[in-house]
Amino acid sequence: MKGISFKQDVWEAKREILDECGRAQTRRAFKPQPIERVFMFVEEAGALDYWVPYTKNIKLVKNNQGNRKNGCGYYPRYKIGEIVYRKESYKFWCSEDDGWIVKYKDGAILFPNVSVDEYTDESFYTEPTKWKSPRYMPEWAARDFLQITGYGIQRVQGISRNDLTLEGTIPLGKEMHDPLLSFLIERSMEEYLRTVFARVWDSINKPPYDWKSNPWVWIYDIKLVDREAKC
Repeated sequence: MKGISFKQDVWEAKREILDECGRAQTRRAFKPQPIERVFMFVEEAGALDYWVPYTKNIKLVKNNQGNRKNGCGYYPRYKIGEIVYRKESYKFWCSEDDGWIVKYKDGAILFPNVSVDEYTDESFYTEPTKWKSPRYMPEWAARDFLQITGYGIQRVQGISRNDLTLEGTIPLGKEMHDPLLSFLIERSMEEYLRTVFARVWDSINKPPYDWKSNPWVWIYDIKLVDREAKC
């Protein structure tokens, strides 16, 4: 199963939308950006899919993310219907009574269905002091699972007012102290939200994938699913 990462504040905003609307969106920049065009490709099964050409050097394909087939390019990393787990900072250890224990930065605890055997090193019976990077989180340590319900492509600046909401770009009282609130007086709420989204985008994506560069992005529609649903 593939993992997916979010900045913590971005996830908290997105989680509110997921709980309220039952669905949300996340945008991911094409890396690298296409050098010619983005076009639709018909798979053998008859399903429509996107193929992104980006280089004439096939050796560079190995350095790219996503599901790759013959040629210099790539398909979306996540497919419709696929379930992925959210990666986040964590630590884990085990106890004689409870087995393995996973702890998250918000203090939440998970007791995964992973057995402790007689070969488990004694060092694992003490809670670690350091947090592990989300990059290395395995599926069994995850607490949030998402299903990909749809995807599309566009330039990041093409985001609509409705999609700004699905991305979790809503002040909800949290931005009321922000100087950007002056936009509510001078400009529309949509432009204010676009400015907030652009600032969040640039905190994650550096040139040539920043807001000003207006990169091509995947748009993934997501919904929460129960841990058992992943099976």
